[in-house]
Amino acid sequence: MVTENIRDVDSVSNRRLDSWKEIAAYFGHDVRTVRRWEKERALPVYRPPGKARGSVYAFTTELARWLEQPHSAVERPTAFEKPSSGDEPEFRANDATNEKSARNPKRLNQVLAIAMIAVLALGAWTYRLQRAHSITAQFTRQSPLDNKSSAADLYLKGRYEWSKRTSESLNRAVDYFTQAIVRDPGYAQAYAGLADTYNLLREYSNLPDGEAYLRSREAAKKAVELDDSLSEAHRALAFDLFHWYWDCTGSEREFRRAIELNPSDPDAHHWYANSLLMVGRLADAQVEIERARQLDPSSDSIAADRANILYNSGVHEEALAILHRIAETNPTFRSPHYYLASIAFVSKDNATYLKEDRRKAELMHDQAALEIIREAERGYADGGATGLWNAMLKAQKSHLGEGASEYDLAVSYVALEKKQEAIRNLEIAIDKHYPVMIGIRNDVKLRALHGEPGFARLLARLGLPPL
Repeated sequence: MVTENIRDVDSVSNRRLDSWKEIAAYFGHDVRTVRRWEKERALPVYRPPGKARGSVYAFTTELARWLEQPHSAVERPTAFEKPSSGDEPEFRANDATNEKSARNPKRLNQVLAIAMIAVLALGAWTYRLQRAHSITAQFTRQSPLDNKSSAADLYLKGRYEWSKRTSESLNRAVDYFTQAIVRDPGYAQAYAGLADTYNLLREYSNLPDGEAYLRSREAAKKAVELDDSLSEAHRALAFDLFHWYWDCTGSEREFRRAIELNPSDPDAHHWYANSLLMVGRLADAQVEIERARQLDPSSDSIAADRANILYNSGVHEEALAILHRIAETNPTFRSPHYYLASIAFVSKDNATYLKEDRRKAELMHDQAALEIIREAERGYADGGATGLWNAMLKAQKSHLGEGASEYDLAVSYVALEKKQEAIRNLEIAIDKHYPVMIGIRNDVKLRALHGEPGFARLLARLGLPPL
């Protein structure tokens, strides 16, 4: 039953449900019912691009919030409704059965026992429903001061989970920030935290880019609306403008506004540094990333991006040392493996490239990417570097839209020294608005294309300065 699947608010942990069957199980109903709820009652269900028509997913926190809306009006099974699982036998009362039971004491005892179980189950369901209502009423009766205090505590928990930068921790951060907003709808920092989290979820999980950036933009705009003096809100908005809208001028304006409001915000300096790197302002990027490191010397995220800026600036040995240290001390952090794979690509260290690319896919829980890497590993074992990249390319094409994109095809074509094919795929990637494209100017994997006229045209389309 529905109330048996919903936990107390303080113990909710956001989960992703990856099929109609899992969503139906969450509600305790059959698949047909939840499909109808999506059509008739706007149940928040999503369809991943490029997957089978029936592929869907949903987040438990959103399903729980949907239940709280008046329009949800979820049907409750009656005490004698047949369970949706089909595991229990269906009992039908008729004259013949009643007469037989009356003559058979043993049968009569069985019927009475079944009736007693039904009564007890109904009583337990009623108790849980009343308890859920009691919890809701308790939150409603809290004073504004109590709500603000609990919202602040939830916000801090969200920031802690956000700082860990894993798929699991970021989903928990979404839940904490959402709960904080429920307690205090005017809490601008919680909206900014939600925006920051969606900005990272697309990088550290399989949440589609368009969906993540749309949610982030709306949360950031709400935060600015509530408190225009909040540095975190302008910082999140700057991130969206740069990486999704490719608005370098607007993004820089928002980054500068965020730093003006709070010069001690390490994340504002950090993200501003990355955008400066991508537009070719290496010296400015070094200044900003160093400022971020001074403000938060324990951040592995800042350290990894600083290593990337150092590598792009020609300081290779120090960059590699930093990345290896992070990979060793924080084995669940994705960024060092991404950068180490890129560096291995440039140096044509194919064994290291496959190792780091595999680790990155494992941390992302990306099964399609792992299948591609397995094919590449087999190709490498059979045919060396050429075998690796031909196998990689073939596998990427078969998983296009699911585990691979035209950008990935372009990288493989670069490895095979097919520059025009690489540029054609990068043009398609721009047409499809892949966020990764805003970073192609400093992408070390694409350095072999820098002298090509077609690459210059790509930079112009993105609004990036020429090389």
